[in-house]
Amino acid sequence: MTRVSPLTVALLQFDVKKGDLKANMDAVTAAAKDAQARGADWLLLPELFSSSYDLENASKWGTINEREVLPEMARLAASYRLSIAGSVILPLPSGGFGNILIWMNDTGHEKGRYTKLHRFRPMNEDRYLTPGDTPVLVETPYGKVGLSICYDLRFPELYRHYRAKGARFAVLPSQWPNPRLKHFRALIIARAIENQMVMIALNRVGKEGDNTFPGHSMVVDPWGEIICDARDEEILLTCMFDPTEITKVRKDFPVADDIRHEVWERLKGSR
Repeated sequence: MTRVSPLTVALLQFDVKKGDLKANMDAVTAAAKDAQARGADWLLLPELFSSSYDLENASKWGTINEREVLPEMARLAASYRLSIAGSVILPLPSGGFGNILIWMNDTGHEKGRYTKLHRFRPMNEDRYLTPGDTPVLVETPYGKVGLSICYDLRFPELYRHYRAKGARFAVLPSQWPNPRLKHFRALIIARAIENQMVMIALNRVGKEGDNTFPGHSMVVDPWGEIICDARDEEILLTCMFDPTEITKVRKDFPVADDIRHEVWERLKGSR
């Protein structure tokens, strides 16, 4: 049964330091403690929160993340009774390394592992990382959550799939650079409206190489209304949402019932 009490999410928007595990994990540890104090249920961390885009050293980070970071995520989740989600570089069973979003539940058990489907070539993901091929849904007391990472936001098919599979939420940890902040915001709102789901999107701040990251992490409801919105500073953004609103929106305005599946299946088959 879906929990009907309000959901509180905390989004850690910070300047992820390339290659600096201690600085990054110190920020995560402090955020977990703070999130618990604020009554949060979920804590969302940025894309590649332990290493940033140190992709040239993917092999090293794959080992560190597997041996040190994932156990620490599990410990923090269990200690502070939080579900914690964030992406790190990890080895893949088939070989190579992926940008992988891990979801730990509030007892410290891994409940979801999603490998980023769409690699972002301007930041060399195609050179160092292997893409995933499977969308991943996580079951939570508040309903199903679709997992996605940064560049995935530009591909609406993923979120339509999640909606069809019963997702009520989608999470999106990101390192989304300027000058495309307008795209980030517009696409988050669009994905929320067209799928009548809550979009929980986290971006980092700071500068790395030639890229500047503008923050503006946000939570958007199924009507496309922004529930909470950060600016461009380091912050633990905390946001409360009543999940019963998702059910109400879908009942009052049942857009999904009017999707012409047969048309799209026919066109797909005629390619």
